[in-house]
Amino acid sequence: MKVAWRMFKSEKYNLIIKTFIRIVVVVIIYNIVEFEKTFLFNVLLLSVVGLPIIISIYRYINKPIEMVAYNGLTKSEQDRVPVSPNDSSVNKVTVDTKLARKIGIAWKGKEVYSVKFNHTATSTSGNLIVYLDLDKKTIVGKGTSHS
Repeated sequence: MKVAWRMFKSEKYNLIIKTFIRIVVVVIIYNIVEFEKTFLFNVLLLSVVGLPIIISIYRYINKPIEMVAYNGLTKSEQDRVPVSPNDSSVNKVTVDTKLARKIGIAWKGKEVYSVKFNHTATSTSGNLIVYLDLDKKTIVGKGTSHS
């Protein structure tokens, strides 16, 4: 299962390849179809091929917060996630003094997302936690549930 998640990390490259192939197919089909065909047919053809491209780009841009947090982990930390990054809990927390010492004093009093990866505790540390800005894309810090 871990191999599948590592392959998922290269989703960006798969998206680029799939998008390129779809564009090439559209160009080939468009050139095969003569210009005398109706405008509606051409629009329909481009919509059928273009819609999956738009959807895949939208999904890539709006990646789930758990995946953003997972991608912010080091390789050894990612190996601690037993099954899936989706096996995590997401909470919006206000940064107190203790947390501000970990992620930066400038964050004190501000809200951030806390993504806690379940079942990642070791004998020396608790579950992995990644803190993200409210934009859901910027990682502001990491820690464990015991520190």
